[in-house]
Formats: sequence, structure tokens, C-alpha cells
Amino acid sequence: MSLSFQHRRRISKKGGFTLVELMVSLSVFSVIMLISTGVLLIMIDANAKSQALYSSYSNLAFALDSITREIRTGRNYNCYQDVANNFPSNGEVNDCVNGAMIVFNRGWSEEQMGYRLALGHIEQKLTAGGEWRPITADEVLIRTCELDVGQSDVNDSGQPIVEVHVVG
Repeated sequence: MSLSFQHRRRISKKGGFTLVELMVSLSVFSVIMLISTGVLLIMIDANAKSQALYSSYSNLAFALDSITREIRTGRNYNCYQDVANNFPSNGEVNDCVNGAMIVFNRGWSEEQMGYRLALGHIEQKLTAGGEWRPITADEVLIRTCELDVGQSDVNDSGQPIVEVHVVG
């Protein structure tokens, strides 16, 4: 009889976990899950910030590509230190360093186009009667946009030089 009692005692001892063992394992599991959740939330936040930065960079790159394409095919460049709303008459040229606005003829047409920085956005204007429209997104904040125009009065033997410096 004593053998069967000891045998049952061994079986019952090996049959489950004690309350202390369950509490320790649940505590360790909870700490691991808390740390994992924190890391996951940090990764989600970092991903959202990187996507916003990429979107802003893409928007600015698109705007600068369109500006350089239009300037490359333009003529009669006028650069100004202030951002006046009036366009010069067709055919006028004006060089400047650290200019705030550029106006030029699109291709070989008489249509004029201008670019300037206003309220943290690069703006574009077509013809003298149009209005200034932002070409950069609202989340893109441009701090400075300086234009250098040189040799704008050269004839067919030379090439005008236009540099755009943007900090955003």
C-alpha cells in the first residue's frame, strides 16, 4: 500500500505547474510582449516619417525637374532681386546674382513664364495675365530659392547660364 501511495504522489507532482511557475512565466512573457510592442510602435513611427520625407523629396525633385526643363528650352532670361508681380516686356534680358524671381520666354513662343519663392513655396506664373500658382506641395517648405543668371544677352555664339539654388 505504501508503494501505490508514493507512486501516486510522484505522478501528481509531475502532472502540472505550480502557481509560482505560472506567475513567473506570465511575468516574463508580459515583459517580452511589452518590449516588442514598444519596438513595433517605434518602427511604425519611423516608417511614417521616412515615407513623408520621401514624398517631400519626390515632390521637390519633380518641381526642380520641371523648372530646369522649362529654363533649358527658354530664352530672354530676366532675373530680379525682388518678387514683383509684373513681367518684363518680351525680348528684355537682365542678369543677376542671388535673384528672387526669373522670367523668360518659353521656347520660341512669345509666352512668358516665371518662377519665384513666396511663403515657403516655389510658384510658377504663365504669361503676364496669369496668376502665381505653387508647384511644390504644402508639406514641402522651401527656405531659400536663389537664382543666378549670367550671359543672358549673348547672341547665337554663346549660351546663357542659369543656376537655381534651393534649400528646403
